[in-house]
Amino acid sequence: MLKHVLRAKITRNAGSLRVLILSFFLGVSLGAPAAAQSPLNAMQIELYKRALAMRSEADQKLLTKMEDCADWLVKFKQRYDHWPEPGTEQDEAREYLQSKILKANPFIDEYPYKDDLSKIPPPKVKFVLDATLTNKKRQDWEKKPPENWQEDPGTITIITNGEKCLLIWGASADKMPIADYKAKTYSFAWREFF
Repeated sequence: MLKHVLRAKITRNAGSLRVLILSFFLGVSLGAPAAAQSPLNAMQIELYKRALAMRSEADQKLLTKMEDCADWLVKFKQRYDHWPEPGTEQDEAREYLQSKILKANPFIDEYPYKDDLSKIPPPKVKFVLDATLTNKKRQDWEKKPPENWQEDPGTITIITNGEKCLLIWGASADKMPIADYKAKTYSFAWREFF
């Protein structure tokens, strides 16, 4: 059954590998029991490898954007002697970061919007105040972030303690913080003032 779904998707969406890969993983996760029990064929293995490569590429793009956001926020703090405050200041900072630094969400497929790229949903930026944020807490979170850290893929969450430190995490394809599976850690942008 899964092979028939894949063939239909290949025929209809030849120009969009991302749609094909998404439909493959949906087919497997929604479950054809026979397909889950049978070994993967060469095409399925290739699709899996491509999906991993695409996720890794999107993660790297998001990590770069997280660092760019952190650099911009450091300049903001140096200039105004505080992080963006809730209300108008955070709204303006969010708008600037979304439109000028992030520009596009690396986890959103541009293919459906090819005729009008202006309709692509903008990336999301969230500000969170956590007065308990410390370097020690960051080190703990690098090993195991809080379970409630789940956002739409591509969302950037900026956490400050209101004074001296800033942590930025980005949501990967699984809605969790970007993970470095080889190092068994999670990747953040971190800045601290003394």
